[in-house]
Amino acid sequence: MARVTVTLKADEHDALRTLAEREYRDPRAQVALIIRRELERLGLLTTNPQADKEPAKAKVELKVELKELQMQVEKKGDISGEHFIAHCLRYIGRLAPDILDVVIATLGSPVGGLMLVIKKLAEKAKELAGKS
Repeated sequence: MARVTVTLKADEHDALRTLAEREYRDPRAQVALIIRRELERLGLLTTNPQADKEPAKAKVELKVELKELQMQVEKKGDISGEHFIAHCLRYIGRLAPDILDVVIATLGSPVGGLMLVIKKLAEKAKELAGKS
């Protein structure tokens, strides 16, 4: 993966941070998403093939990935190996960004993870109520 450094003015940085917080993303992940979406819009990149998968198939793949992580924990008593963890988080992030946000928040703080789940559920309920 290539690394790019971007210099932002203070107001641009504040706007990016605000958007990232609203989307429950790390600002670096938010920048990567913004760039990817723009490149897709311009036709320079094709749409992420993972996003085009049927939701049921993606859900099954996510369950398999989570089961592998659970087996790793049961086998070793803890999660070891940065490569394995990074692989799992990248995979989950591609299939279900909301779940990745919750996993990351929970790793930092179990209470923070729970609060994020509650907030996401409330937002989804509000969104569904608005559609009715």
